[in-house]
Amino acid sequence: MLVDQCTNRKADAGSAYKMFGHGQQTSLKNQDILLYSAVASNETSAALHLLDNNASSTYIDPSNMTKWSMLSWSSYHGNEDVVEALLKSNAASYLCSDQN
Repeated sequence: MLVDQCTNRKADAGSAYKMFGHGQQTSLKNQDILLYSAVASNETSAALHLLDNNASSTYIDPSNMTKWSMLSWSSYHGNEDVVEALLKSNAASYLCSDQN
């Protein structure tokens, strides 16, 4: 089931990257969702591009059964470039909040 989710998300992330490459605009909320999809499917170029365009690195897809953060996904994939970019964009800030 997780493999199916990642396969579907990989296609979404690739499409998102192509959209941005052609100058199309999308809402910040959609950017957050696309960033999560890109990170979960290990699409480095798409993830870095979305992070550069102010997508939120703290978004967690509520439909994802694992409830993994983007840091969890990028660490799982061993993607040091995305882990570094996420940390620079404050992805770990939710770990320090009083609500957790």
